Amino acid sequence: MLTAFGVLILLALLSQDAYAQEDDPLGGLLQESSASRGGTAWKGFIEVTPRRYLRDTNVAAVKDNQVLVWGEAEIDFRLDSDTTAYFRPRIYADVSDNGFAHAHVPELFITYAPGSWDVRGGLLVENWGVADTFNPIDVLNTRDFATDVLDPLYVGQPGIRLRRFFKSGKHLGEPTVGFYWMPLFAQARYAPISQRSHPAPPGGTFAEGGNDPSGTDQMFWALRYQSTLDTPVFNSDIQLIASSGPDRRPPVREVEAGRFEPAHQGVKTIGFGIRAVPDEALLGHFLSTLTLKAEVAHRSFSPYAGTAFMVSDDYWTSVLGLDRDIPNLFTNRDVLTLTVEYVWESGANDITAQQRIFQHDVIFRAFWQANDFARSTIEVRGVVDAEDAASIVEASFSRQLDSVSKDLRLEVRYQRFDHGSPTFLSQLPNSSSGSVGLRWDF
Repeated sequence: MLTAFGVLILLALLSQDAYAQEDDPLGGLLQESSASRGGTAWKGFIEVTPRRYLRDTNVAAVKDNQVLVWGEAEIDFRLDSDTTAYFRPRIYADVSDNGFAHAHVPELFITYAPGSWDVRGGLLVENWGVADTFNPIDVLNTRDFATDVLDPLYVGQPGIRLRRFFKSGKHLGEPTVGFYWMPLFAQARYAPISQRSHPAPPGGTFAEGGNDPSGTDQMFWALRYQSTLDTPVFNSDIQLIASSGPDRRPPVREVEAGRFEPAHQGVKTIGFGIRAVPDEALLGHFLSTLTLKAEVAHRSFSPYAGTAFMVSDDYWTSVLGLDRDIPNLFTNRDVLTLTVEYVWESGANDITAQQRIFQHDVIFRAFWQANDFARSTIEVRGVVDAEDAASIVEASFSRQLDSVSKDLRLEVRYQRFDHGSPTFLSQLPNSSSGSVGLRWDF
C-alpha cells in the first residue's frame, strides 16, 4: 500500500511541468502558454500522529493507543484549454494495528469547462456546509467513519456533475445551478473491532455490508443553486439544495442481540444555507465585523424493499451561527475568530433520533492565528448539549517547525468527551485523548 502511494508521488515528481500548488485545483497556476500543450500541478502531505486514550482504558480487545498515518497527494492535469483532470489518492492507517489500514481514491475526475457551463465525471467530493461543526445541508458524500466519528473524511461518490453559470444581476451575483447524478452506491467506511470508533459496543459484532441498497435504490440525484445576494442590509452567499437517494450517514441499529448493521434507507432532503455580513454603511462598524451563518434542512425517509428496520421519522434540522473576527489582539498581525452556534432538530422521536449526536447543542469556538512566519494557531472548541450534561471539549496548538523544515508542522491536540443521554457515542468506549502530530507538506 505505502509502496503504491510512493509510486504515485514519484510519477508526479518526474513530470516535466510538475511544481508545488498552494490553493484549489489548477487555481490559475497553469499559465496560458502551457494550457494548450498540457501541464501538471501537484501537492500533498504525510501526517504521523501518535494518540493516547485517557479514559475507559483496558477495555477487552479495544486499543488504548494509536499511531495514525495519513497521507494524500493531489495531482492536477491540464489536458487542453477547456479540459482538466484531478487525482487525489489517500492512505489512512493505524500502524500499531494490522487490522486498520486502507488506501483508496476519494477524488478522480475529468472536467470539461468551455464557458458558461461545465461537466465533471468520476469520483466526486464536495462540502456544501456553511456552519462550523455541523452541516445539515452537506448531503452529497458518504463518510469515512473510521477516521473520525465527529468530523469524518469524505468517501468519493461515482457520478456526474453538470453546472450552468448565469449572468450576474443587480442583486444576485454569479448564479450557478448544478445537477448531480450518482447511479452507484459508495459504502461508508467503519473502523475495525480493535478501534474505539468501531460501531458495535465491546462484545458486539458489526456487519458493514448490512442491507446495502442495490439496483435503482442506490441511485442518488441532487440539485444545488448558489449565488451571492447583495442588499442594502446584508452581503451574502446563499445556496438551495434538493436531493433524493440513499442516506449518506446511515444510523447503526441492533438487528438482534449483540449484532449491529448500518440501517440504510432512502432520504429526500431540501435545504437552505446562507453566510451573511451586515452592511457597514447602514448598520455600523460593529455589526459589519460579524458573520451570520444558517443552515436549515428537512429530511424525509423511505424504506428499501426487504429491510428489517422501521423507517426513521421525518424531521427538521437547523443550525444558526455567528462569527466575529477581532484583529490585532496581541500584535499588529494576529486575528482571533470567535464563533457561537446553536443546533436543534424537531419532529422525530424514534430510536434513530435518540442516537444522533447533534440535536440540541450549543457550540463555542475560539480560533487564534498569529499570522507569523511559523503560522502559529491555537483553537478551542466546545459542544454542550442543551438538554443534559453531555459535552465535548477540544483544544489544539499548531506551528511550523521552521528550524527543522518550512514544510514540517507540529500539532498538539486534546479531546475530552463527557457522555450524557444515550447516543451513538455513549455506546462506545470514551474517546477522550491526547495526541501529538507531525505533518510534512510537499
